[in-house]
Amino acid sequence: MIIAACLAFLVFSFHSRVRFAHPVTEHFARWAEDFHCYHDAIYEGPVQRDALFFGASRTLFAFEPRRVEDAYRTVTGRSIDVFAFSTAWPNPELAYFAFRDYLQNNPAPGSALFELTTALPLEEPVRYVNPLFPFLAPPYLYGAELASWSFVKSPLFALSDTLRLFIRHIDLSMTNLLVVNRKFLVPPGDNCALSAPATDSPVPELTQEQLAQISSFDALLSAEAEALLPPGGWEQAGDYTTLLDHYADKPAILRQMESFGPGWSGKKLRRLFYRGPLKDRALSYYQRILELGQAHGVNVAFYVMPNVYQPEATTQQLAFESTKVGAPVHIIPFRYARVSYHHYRDRAHVLPEATGLMSAWAASLIDGGELD
Repeated sequence: MIIAACLAFLVFSFHSRVRFAHPVTEHFARWAEDFHCYHDAIYEGPVQRDALFFGASRTLFAFEPRRVEDAYRTVTGRSIDVFAFSTAWPNPELAYFAFRDYLQNNPAPGSALFELTTALPLEEPVRYVNPLFPFLAPPYLYGAELASWSFVKSPLFALSDTLRLFIRHIDLSMTNLLVVNRKFLVPPGDNCALSAPATDSPVPELTQEQLAQISSFDALLSAEAEALLPPGGWEQAGDYTTLLDHYADKPAILRQMESFGPGWSGKKLRRLFYRGPLKDRALSYYQRILELGQAHGVNVAFYVMPNVYQPEATTQQLAFESTKVGAPVHIIPFRYARVSYHHYRDRAHVLPEATGLMSAWAASLIDGGELD
């Protein structure tokens, strides 16, 4: 009976309502409520959505679905339903499984956009997976980890890594079951309504008069950017000395700036995401994402989120990344990126006041259009 009970618990621990119940530690407290909404969006369908975004924490802080919908309606006159699935740290495998499970439970959206993330080793027991993998991963992702990747060296090591992930999953499931104030099941009800941002958000938004004069995404991004300009206007946007003064109390951002030095003339942006020993694994998951999109008639594209004060991405770099992943790769035009550089909380994540600008850019990607 004890063995049967343990086996029953083990099987049940992989149910989506258990995996999404409390998939956070103290390092990821910001996402605690969001995952209940993610569960509902993926598994409580069918729901017809028009566009999906899958990204890491930079997407979470930059894109607000309601503002993406508003921006799209402002320019095109059409209403759409947008959903964003964002987790901490680089996450190609988690984006793949969320997209796959979404398509199994809901009608296919028109567009799906995925943030390209640099695949770097992490300080985790199995360093090449997302830290949230043992919480969230369904059984078929464990099967994928049994593959002998080039950096795993042999099937024996792959099996060892998979067992360590599996044991970690059991440990975390038991923790949620036995520790007070931790949820073991996703609560019933509309969890997305509970986690939705308040309508009286303090984040500044354009007035109706301003919106009425906008007829293109370029015009919308320009209006959003002008609301964020430093005192010197467009000429001061991204100015090295201005930013040094602005971030005097944020040494991590200053180190990022000092690595490039004053101005961007002659500075070359490092590869947008394609580097490190894990690149082949990331590309493998992005290829699976493309195959899923093609099989379900979804327009799939990729985007790259900027970091503060990084140089301009060249057309050649974007073409290189597009060739590697096999689909279009987008990055926000540099003139708007320069404006956003004045509104970062750290090297990678924008402040709330920049969500209007970044969400407008996200809306421009939905139909695959390029900005001027």
